[in-house]
Amino acid sequence: MPPSAQISLIETLVELHFTGSRWDETMPGRFCDRVQALGFAHHLPRSISSLVRDEAPRDARYGALTAPSAPLSCFHREHDHAALQLERDLLVVNQLAPVPTLDRWLPTIEAAARVYADLAAPRGCPELRLRTIHRLELPTHELSLRDYVQIGPAFPAAWNESQDAFALRIERRMAHDLAILLTFGSSASPSPDHASFVLDLCAIHLAEHSLAPTDLARPLQSAHAALETALENSLTPQLRAFLTPEHRP
Repeated sequence: MPPSAQISLIETLVELHFTGSRWDETMPGRFCDRVQALGFAHHLPRSISSLVRDEAPRDARYGALTAPSAPLSCFHREHDHAALQLERDLLVVNQLAPVPTLDRWLPTIEAAARVYADLAAPRGCPELRLRTIHRLELPTHELSLRDYVQIGPAFPAAWNESQDAFALRIERRMAHDLAILLTFGSSASPSPDHASFVLDLCAIHLAEHSLAPTDLARPLQSAHAALETALENSLTPQLRAFLTPEHRP
């Protein structure tokens, strides 16, 4: 494999989906007051769930997240490139690279969930999602995706030098309480010598009983394990050799 091939984990997100939240126009401000103790001091409205790219519409089978009708309130923590995003019945915890290990990230997730639960008093949290977004940078000369990834459309050999844009989406129910959504597609590249691709993996935990802020560790660990498996199964052995701890979920 050419040494210029690279894969990097650029963002991880946890999405907590609630039901029956109490909500009014004061909620973002009250939430902001509470999360300042966690270091989230900057308030900026946003209209996407990911800090790095727009969200594509998703199949309704798993109640997938779509772009909200109103901007999400976004609270940034500068020193570690973390963010919280908020709207009615939805709390998103974003972490840009470098992404900490799950055990180090969990206290922030649990603390933000406690603040939301205290203020909004939701009836429940039936769904948790863990997403990891990876960028692949591959050399454009003699590019063949099948040398690097085990997913994706089969392109004619004549297309190798001038790759057209594409997006591929795969949905699979792994267990009664777990589904995987995989999105793979082309992306703008900063270099003419490389082709860029984004691999977006999402593990969805569908809880039998509503999740409390203290119940998040086990489903997150299960989702994390599922994403690690999905990532390694998506790549060829040659590209998997480039995976180091900072590239993993």
